[in-house]
Amino acid sequence: MQKKLLMIPGPCDVEEDVLQNMGKQVVCHYGHDWVKIYNDTRNLIKKLLNTSGEVFIVNGSGHLAVETMLLALAEEKDELAVVDNGFFAHRMIEILKTYNLSPKVLEIEWGKNICPEQVEKFLNTSRGIKTLAIVHSETSTGVLTPIKDIGGITRRKGVLLAVDAVSSAGIVPIDMDGWGVDMCATASQKGLGAPPGLAILAAGKEAMEYVRRRKKPVPGWYANLQVWDRFNTEQAGFQPYSITMAVNQIFALQKSLQNILDEGIRERYERHILLADMMRCGIEACGISIFSRQQLLTPVITVAEFPEDIDSGRFVDYLDKNFSILIANGLGPLRGRTVRIGHMGKNAAKRNIVPILIGLENFLKTNGKAVNRGIALDIFMK
Repeated sequence: MQKKLLMIPGPCDVEEDVLQNMGKQVVCHYGHDWVKIYNDTRNLIKKLLNTSGEVFIVNGSGHLAVETMLLALAEEKDELAVVDNGFFAHRMIEILKTYNLSPKVLEIEWGKNICPEQVEKFLNTSRGIKTLAIVHSETSTGVLTPIKDIGGITRRKGVLLAVDAVSSAGIVPIDMDGWGVDMCATASQKGLGAPPGLAILAAGKEAMEYVRRRKKPVPGWYANLQVWDRFNTEQAGFQPYSITMAVNQIFALQKSLQNILDEGIRERYERHILLADMMRCGIEACGISIFSRQQLLTPVITVAEFPEDIDSGRFVDYLDKNFSILIANGLGPLRGRTVRIGHMGKNAAKRNIVPILIGLENFLKTNGKAVNRGIALDIFMK
């Protein structure tokens, strides 16, 4: 099977030393020696997210981390609110409704930034909200949320802040303690630069106190933070989780996290911003628009909008067939209108952006669009 370049919104290509670490011999998933490795990995996550709270790692995808976070904080149907500004923000509402929970919703037009003033007005006029859930980096639209500013509002109002950072953690700086983020859900395969397979949930002290004292038990078992917390407490030195841990995934995550901290999160953030700017400038030079015109865009992904006479899925297929590069079609109402190009971790490099821009020029020409040859690459010469 031919290896294709993964420029989708995750998972992304993984560094060789991370893969080598994952290739170690399987070890027992419990015992004091193993727990040292597991706890070292958790401590690296604590450094990355700047949290003095708890970190839980469980076999699963980012959806498991998000679902666990929501269920832990949604005791009554009208006590949790969701900011609905994209496909994955709306997915949180869908998850809650499967448990017969109907959150209050602040609707934001897709592609628009979430303004802190909107959030404050919403919380002022919506009584009884104890938790606000929000997506940090919405990969359906390319918009980034100003979590720091929103965290200041929720902290003043005594509202817990739950953040879906599945794509942003490891690329965009996150300061849970400093920003007032009470829970942060992420996963191994995107900004953290490891293979898929691990759900990660960081929880601050106030959030854990809420979960421990809630009157109603959290429903379910696997996505139940009360279960995770019980094993983490009762079996701390031997097996601080309720399942057979994917030990080789932990090996990989441990190495990828160390690589991130060695690079420096600020330096990593600036690298991703630079490459995202190059990608977007090259795309616009070809006459294709960036979907969101907002000031605050996520550096992990570029969402480009095609003319009405071109189905965006055709460009996805073109890159796959002619360049062995995988990008993604739009989601929801943006399917057929947009493409989503991930540039995360190892893939945030000029060598990966150049063939996409060349492919875009060629594709547009074959579809009767006037594009000056090489115009998209001029950005690299400036």
